[in-house]
Amino acid sequence: MALKGKLYGDTGGGGASNFGVLFGLSTGGEKVLHNFSGSTDGNDPQSGLIIDSAGNLYGTARWGGDLSCNPPSGCGTVFKLAP
Repeated sequence: MALKGKLYGDTGGGGASNFGVLFGLSTGGEKVLHNFSGSTDGNDPQSGLIIDSAGNLYGTARWGGDLSCNPPSGCGTVFKLAP
């Protein structure tokens, strides 16, 4: 996903807790935008990202979300990261 000279992506693992990370790339380098915690914010992001005109990033995670569904992993979630 690209916007205004920046690329955005996600990884299914890695990050502070090894649950995945959202990142941005520019000519200035890489920046971690969010470390997934494996809880309600998600775990193992799987989809491509969508960005709206306000700069919000949207995607899906395979696990996390409602943790009472399929305990302790959850059943996945749609996430939003505001700029």
